[in-house]
Amino acid sequence: MFFLFIYCVVAHQFKSDSRILQLNGEQLESELQKSEPFLMMLYAPWCGHCKHLIPVLDQLADQVDYKFIAVDCVANPDAKKRFGIKGYPTLLYVKDNKTHKFQGQRTPELIIKFIQEDYAQSKEISDVPKYEPYQEGFIDKYFNNIWIFIAVIVLSTLTIVVTFLCINDYKENKKLDQMEKKLQEKKK
Repeated sequence: MFFLFIYCVVAHQFKSDSRILQLNGEQLESELQKSEPFLMMLYAPWCGHCKHLIPVLDQLADQVDYKFIAVDCVANPDAKKRFGIKGYPTLLYVKDNKTHKFQGQRTPELIIKFIQEDYAQSKEISDVPKYEPYQEGFIDKYFNNIWIFIAVIVLSTLTIVVTFLCINDYKENKKLDQMEKKLQEKKK
């Protein structure tokens, strides 16, 4: 059990001598200003698929002469918002101020083929979005996303309604008990 815990905590880490650049939002902006293309992985440290992909990208970075970048979207929510990330990991090939989304099995062979030739046929190609520093809002600060916030509001409202109904039911039962008691007294 202890080793499973250690694996879960450490497994997402990159090699200490990794050639993959781990950047925050501002550093990423600096890289985007350069003309050199690169493959970017947007990930979350808790994501199992990300944990499996990191060694694959580490291996690729050692074998080929391409630039690889990783951005932790949990630590850098501005990157998540900027690129409209809906799931992890997301692989984007950035070239000529365009992002080309990788879709398919995340094998070394297919990733290299995508970088070398298939990126132009990507189903999702878009301009690199403008950088805007992340402004943490109320919902982001206290809840992970809007759906958790809505769930808290709905459950709180339901709790209040059920409590109110129970109190009314109790009062009605008390009245009925008093009426029943009076009727029994009249019968005697």
